[in-house]
Amino acid sequence: GYADQLHGRLRHELPALLSRHPDKDVDGPLYVVGQPAASGTAADDAPKYQELQSGLDRLTDPKPLLTTDARIAHVALVYTAFDFPGFDTGSLVRGGGRILFHILAYATPVGLIRNGVADLVAMMANNGRDATNPHPSLRVARYRMRHGVLGRLIPMRVIDQQRDPASGLLATSKQIVDDFLAYLCRGKMRDEIVDFVQEALVRIADRPEITTIVLNTHSQGTVAIFDALTDLDDDQPRTSVESVRNKVAWLITAGSPLRKVVDIFGWRPLLRNFNAGWTNFWDRRDPAADPLKPPRGWRLGMDADANGQQPLVRLGGHVKLQLRDECVSNVAHSSGGGLQAHNYWDNQREFVGPIGKALAFLLT
Repeated sequence: GYADQLHGRLRHELPALLSRHPDKDVDGPLYVVGQPAASGTAADDAPKYQELQSGLDRLTDPKPLLTTDARIAHVALVYTAFDFPGFDTGSLVRGGGRILFHILAYATPVGLIRNGVADLVAMMANNGRDATNPHPSLRVARYRMRHGVLGRLIPMRVIDQQRDPASGLLATSKQIVDDFLAYLCRGKMRDEIVDFVQEALVRIADRPEITTIVLNTHSQGTVAIFDALTDLDDDQPRTSVESVRNKVAWLITAGSPLRKVVDIFGWRPLLRNFNAGWTNFWDRRDPAADPLKPPRGWRLGMDADANGQQPLVRLGGHVKLQLRDECVSNVAHSSGGGLQAHNYWDNQREFVGPIGKALAFLLT
């Protein structure tokens, strides 16, 4: 449901341009899900979210994707097919071992200690609810709180979750394992997620009324869109691939772990089927985020403004990558609880505002 918060804040920047939900009389995005949520999950968390879900077929439906008085459609892709009753132990063991043996390819020892302490402090210091914002900045879905660890011997609602039972350290750690590490270590899961993103991209790009596509991705979504674009021509018709390449005008990544994926997990840093501009928003206190412009030899703890002849990510065809890093402070300019440094959608000053202005400029 974070797209709701982003949509509401974009409304302040784009009051006459941003579409309402095209099928319902509500001011919000069109949610497109890859798989139906497990029984009861959406109903427990957000009845409105469940009510506004659509499948991929909606993207090929002749009905418009935006209301007649608007020019920007907001489509939110959600993939919810996988759930684990406890920690995904297999991914934890495989991913944890990879991190243990390759962590120094990503970070200097001093940088690892300094940033680890800063990340932990940011996580613990912003754990409770904020009266000015009813939505925690990073909230694990409440239905997951029914599950414990080791066969429910360790409850998910521990001391650090008393103020906000859905954003404690244990619950957040579980979500990182079930999300980030499972995507990297479970090939079948990764393939299904990437297939869903690719199919959504192609269906949107094939619509004749859609002339420009902006990809706004966050956290694990930044890795999924990287994989989806890179493998697009292996799985989709050539005409559809060309349509996506020609219509994607801007890639936004926020809180991206792409550098970790490349340095620690050995992902090939070659982005294909892409020739647009790329802006990477990152917060120094966000444990998921890194600058992406510094070269391959850069490690956490070094100067983030470093440049080189061999950037982390390369484009196919020897095309020069137009990548800009934007360092923000989500703790200073957002609200809520949980992992606030990972909350970009509430940062009106440094994230939502600049994006809104850029979207308006694209339409001029």
